[in-house]
Amino acid sequence: MSWLILVLVGAVVGALLGIVGAGGGIVAVPALMLLGGASAAQASALSLAAVLAGALVGLLGRRGGGPEQAVEWRSVVGFLAAGIPAAAWGASTAPLLPDAVLTWLLLAILLVALWRQLAGVLAKRRAARAAAAPPAPVGAGAEGVAGPESAGGVGAHPTSSGGEASAPGERAASCPQDEDPDAFPVSCWINRLAVGGVVGYLTGLLGVGGGFLIVPALTVLLGLSMRRAASTSLAIIAGTSVSGVATHLLSGGAALGGDYPVRALVLAGATAVVALLGARLSTRLGESLTKTVFLAALSVAIVALGTKAVLGL
Repeated sequence: MSWLILVLVGAVVGALLGIVGAGGGIVAVPALMLLGGASAAQASALSLAAVLAGALVGLLGRRGGGPEQAVEWRSVVGFLAAGIPAAAWGASTAPLLPDAVLTWLLLAILLVALWRQLAGVLAKRRAARAAAAPPAPVGAGAEGVAGPESAGGVGAHPTSSGGEASAPGERAASCPQDEDPDAFPVSCWINRLAVGGVVGYLTGLLGVGGGFLIVPALTVLLGLSMRRAASTSLAIIAGTSVSGVATHLLSGGAALGGDYPVRALVLAGATAVVALLGARLSTRLGESLTKTVFLAALSVAIVALGTKAVLGL
């Protein structure tokens, strides 16, 4: 695997993590396999190093973004309590599985990620069309007097903890923070632990950071805004990734090649530099643009990896 490929893949991973707060690993693993000729186990191990560096630097770049980008630390604790040991288990399992199994499993996860992103885009478009619909006529005898809904705008909906209005028909969060910030029942901790365990295992096994699972979980289960969920996701990704990287390093990396630490360092360095720039740009770029870039990269990865899996390349 050439150093140029490592730098280019690291730059793409850094851009995704810095701007979107997710998606670095699910692009890095197929890219390293297809462009660098790495096995699934080698690609996942290298990807972990890149994801860890990108998440840490992305968090630093988002400092000073105000409450709307603040990390929700209780979610971080809940996710990591189950995610860290699960990531270590996944990292130790990866070298034992055939490449074909890891490839098809990764492809399935990529398809789920694409579906989740497309579903979110369609939901926002429906919400925008509903908000643009003309208001209902004012009833007789109330000319010029706004109805009960007009104070918050026609069709207004309760906002999430980040102040963003939820889309019509969107399921209410099971742990809303806007009603009582101090309320955090046992059910919320159970949600964090269950999802954190699944995400952590996938992180260690496949080298994916899990942001495409964490962000929807934080927005749906906890009611966080997208921007705050992105920051919280980076903190969780960093915690789960460090466990997987440590496991690979402590194992000696025999199955990954003797130069694994050097290659991981080059990949992580390129990721960190671009992630810092991406995090600085994240507050200036429109959300639709960043999502379009992410969806395009994800689609390319699915097509390329699917072709490899089907043809047995």
